[in-house]
Amino acid sequence: MKLRVQNIQGLTPNFTVTIDEDSDMAFKGGSELRVTNQSALPLPFGTTTAFAARQITHSPRRGYENGELRYNLSTQKLEVFNNGVWSG
Repeated sequence: MKLRVQNIQGLTPNFTVTIDEDSDMAFKGGSELRVTNQSALPLPFGTTTAFAARQITHSPRRGYENGELRYNLSTQKLEVFNNGVWSG
């Protein structure tokens, strides 16, 4: 199922938007994700073991893309995915 939207706004009081764990948000062309008026941007986080055990089985993409970010609790570092490897 595909849903095309121009603008998504969260609901009060926290103005949050939640999507299912196995969902993808894809941005094409000149599209972008803007997070405004926030003091922080939440990122995926977990231990090295938890990341290694997690398999992407429900997502249509079935993998990671260059530039994706996550926070590794084991190393206490921000990691970026590039050419098949997470490094931080």
